[in-house]
Amino acid sequence: APVPAAHAPYFFPSNATLVLVPSNLLEQWFGEFQKFLSGSAVGGAGGKADSCPLRIVAIKSATQLKAMTVRRLCAEADVVLVSYRLLFSPVYRRRLLELSGNFAEMQLSDSSVVRAVANVQSLRSNTRRFRVQPHEVGWKHKVGSLVQDARSSDVPADDVDDPESLRFPVLEQFWWRRIVFDEFHELEAMGQTVQFESLRNLCGSHRWGLTGTPPTRDLAQISTLAQLFQIGNLPSEFVDPELAVSMAQAFLDHFARQNTSSEVLPVQLREHIVDIH
Repeated sequence: APVPAAHAPYFFPSNATLVLVPSNLLEQWFGEFQKFLSGSAVGGAGGKADSCPLRIVAIKSATQLKAMTVRRLCAEADVVLVSYRLLFSPVYRRRLLELSGNFAEMQLSDSSVVRAVANVQSLRSNTRRFRVQPHEVGWKHKVGSLVQDARSSDVPADDVDDPESLRFPVLEQFWWRRIVFDEFHELEAMGQTVQFESLRNLCGSHRWGLTGTPPTRDLAQISTLAQLFQIGNLPSEFVDPELAVSMAQAFLDHFARQNTSSEVLPVQLREHIVDIH
């Protein structure tokens, strides 16, 4: 689906599906694509096989993301595999803060910078300006270049003439065709944290969550789940318990699906009596 007109100026439109996975499952996802597509997938620094029907880009570290361009992630990938850990790393957070214009927070320690709040609205506005007049925004390919330029005139020029050639964009700048959260039940524990907000700020035409144990123990968990999928805030059980339960159930009925269907026949049980002599 195309980017909604109201949002189009503020994002780089991508044809790719963004799949976020726990770091220990990234290689497994990569292997599953290879197995079921009968071809080879593409790593962040690897080549591609002509027999693979999809262009798979696996970004395992910030170093690989630094080498990625806007064009690569918009038009040269069908699936982008990323670990959750990458989004929460100090290097990624500093780049996000830099592109958002939060320069002061970039100087924080690693333990503090991962908890620093980025101005996402400013990021959207800067992205819109950059797409039209890249020199006016002055983004660089290298993280920290904007801060260095302000301190010294001896820093080599790293100006970006073509917006699609920008290296090291952040995932929040793209409008993805689809976003998939693998093992999303693990995300509920984050609660109202900067990390959880980062996931909410990822935008796309469709949002999927995969889990074998959906977090539906209580209304608070279901409400957090709805926020992750940008459904909005469900009514609080402390304000109107009956309405809260009704809305939570309506959310689950409409959006939750099991991976079983009428096409999968149940296992038939047969009882046999065997005489033992």
